[in-house]
Amino acid sequence: LQEAAGVSDSIETLSKFVSTLITRVKEGTDSDDEKKILANLAALSADKLNEVLKSADLNRLVGTIDNHLVGDNNRDALIKLLFVTRVADIHLTNRFNLIHALQKRGHWGKAENAGVTSMFLATEGDELMLMKDVIER
Repeated sequence: LQEAAGVSDSIETLSKFVSTLITRVKEGTDSDDEKKILANLAALSADKLNEVLKSADLNRLVGTIDNHLVGDNNRDALIKLLFVTRVADIHLTNRFNLIHALQKRGHWGKAENAGVTSMFLATEGDELMLMKDVIER
């Protein structure tokens, strides 16, 4: 992980780096790893962000990044980044999968409520109807 930390010149390399970090989530993360994941997700183009989200284990990502008792609230930051800040960049299928990952996690707080609300408000027309139908199932 240390060697990859400085890699961010090309979007392709950055996308691979983020995928590597998310894969690392399977092994567990610390606050520094989580900050790297957040920073790199924020830096990806919309297309690359969607590629990464499509291939990532979102259940593991959402379930492993934490709000720390002492330190950063990285889970809240992840939710804000993906559900609020970058929501316009995220394809509908990835929106479904992100909401589903939050639902599977089971813990539902203010950040989750605000994030899902933001995601629904950013979705319109037929896509909103489809999203509501998929979420209800």
